[in-house]
Amino acid sequence: MRSTARNTWSRASSAFLAALCLLAAGCRTAARPKAVEETLQGVVFDLDKAPVCGALVELAGVGRAVSATTDSQGRFSIPGLAAGDYALSFSKAMYERRSWPVALGDFTEVLYLQAAGYWQLLDAALVALGRKDLGEAEEFLERASTILDKSSSALFLEGVLAERRGDYAAAIGDLETASALDPRSPYLWLYLADLYERSSGPRERAAGALDKYLELRNDPAAEERRTRL
Repeated sequence: MRSTARNTWSRASSAFLAALCLLAAGCRTAARPKAVEETLQGVVFDLDKAPVCGALVELAGVGRAVSATTDSQGRFSIPGLAAGDYALSFSKAMYERRSWPVALGDFTEVLYLQAAGYWQLLDAALVALGRKDLGEAEEFLERASTILDKSSSALFLEGVLAERRGDYAAAIGDLETASALDPRSPYLWLYLADLYERSSGPRERAAGALDKYLELRNDPAAEERRTRL
């Protein structure tokens, strides 16, 4: 009778200890779920579809801020990211600074970002002026002015835009400032002479601009025009 009781107790104790071991083992192996970290990859190219190297790409969100620099192929890589909403920004000297909202949840795709250089925006403004799309030309010039306040090239284009709108006073002001910045550009002086004449201003001003032009270029037609002033 005692032997049966001891055997029953032994079996119950073994079962109880086994249950405790299983419970303990379960507690040890139930790892806490970790946040998935992935790598964001992207490419930055300009308006001519050429890669932009040496650009700073910054990513802020989900409690952190990280950055990367594009390589010679315009590529960048930012590792260790958790899914969530971020603000992505691009910056480089003489390029338009841009930012985009990015919702990171699928890291299998590569981001393709387009950035505009200062001279590309001026080229685009020139093309728009050639099409007589004055609104688009003004937009490109405004974007360029956020990169560099003034240059002789931008002032020249602003002068053309003002002239196309019939504002000769503004056009002359732009060209005078441009010629002061770049006095060795013959075409600025020639265009300025044209504006002086079209605006019916003093002939001496047109003659002075033509003199500056002829100092820089040999132009028989301009010399003949000068004699008539």
